[in-house]
Amino acid sequence: MWTFEELQRVNSPDHGQRDSILTFLLGVNAATPELLCGAADRLEELGPPYVCCFAQLPFPICVEAGEYAVKADTETVIMRLEFRLVEATIDDQGRSQLLLEPNGDCDNKTASSPLGTQVIGFIPLWGRRTLYYKNYLACLKADGLRDEVINPALQDGRGYGYKGTVVTSHSFEAELPKKMLDEFPIALRRFISNYSVLALDDIPVPNFLYGYFVMTAPGRIAYGRPPVPLTRGLLRTHTSILPVERAKIVEALKTSIREIDRFILQLQAMKRVANSGEPELAIVGAVSALEWYANRFVEPPRDRYKTSHPLRTALKMAPLSQLSEALKSKLLAAVDLRNTLVHGTPPARGKA
Repeated sequence: MWTFEELQRVNSPDHGQRDSILTFLLGVNAATPELLCGAADRLEELGPPYVCCFAQLPFPICVEAGEYAVKADTETVIMRLEFRLVEATIDDQGRSQLLLEPNGDCDNKTASSPLGTQVIGFIPLWGRRTLYYKNYLACLKADGLRDEVINPALQDGRGYGYKGTVVTSHSFEAELPKKMLDEFPIALRRFISNYSVLALDDIPVPNFLYGYFVMTAPGRIAYGRPPVPLTRGLLRTHTSILPVERAKIVEALKTSIREIDRFILQLQAMKRVANSGEPELAIVGAVSALEWYANRFVEPPRDRYKTSHPLRTALKMAPLSQLSEALKSKLLAAVDLRNTLVHGTPPARGKA
């Protein structure tokens, strides 16, 4: 069983560095000591030439605990993916922290803080890298990595020099995180595409991996570029900000709205739906709310099998018939649009 002290030794700062890569990863919440120790243990179980990729998604993937075998980009290469929920919290000093949820803790999950997903993927190296990998492991010691040439010595006809590119243990380690970006995102996309269909949820396919780095051997970690903290992706922003005219606010303040009733709440909810990228669904919900609201002011239907009037009918009845023709025209245009959306072809969406 790996310990955090062993992780610190094998990832000790390089010459001229004040802090180690391990200190940086923990500081940006790209991993936890427990997660890294568990991955190191699993890599030892799998054995060479397996490496482990880490990434974080700014949305929850809720599945049962265990590994999921997914095809990567290279033919015959299979990646073993695991998923754990993470909850973002901020303490009283404004410091952010990611809390890993136990495996399988997805049933009836609710959280007051944003939820993301920690992904780890175990993948075997292939091709010539398997030959270099053996030599790379020989350079890896308990206190760090020795920088030595690890690709076979191919002498030229005169008996000296190398043909091709010289590969050292350090250059090989630096190349692995870049190469895994050809495989890891492809496997993730394939998993998420199937997950979104079965969950009947519009899960976004990630075009960027937060907290991405690689465990190149049990306990040894590396990255190409410094991992970007997941909290950046979890920050929610408004998709649109519409200004309200000063005259309207001044007029509203004269009567002072005492409470926000269910009609206003429904319209606000439909605006959120529209801002999330579903304006068609927002139109349907908003017109339904208008019909409900209009029926509060008119006589109920005489037909006992009807509970309310269509908005077009309600606008012909007192007192709504006294509304301006311009306003009634806008309301009827909304009704016509709603009917077209309800009875027509579903709108085209990004994944269609």
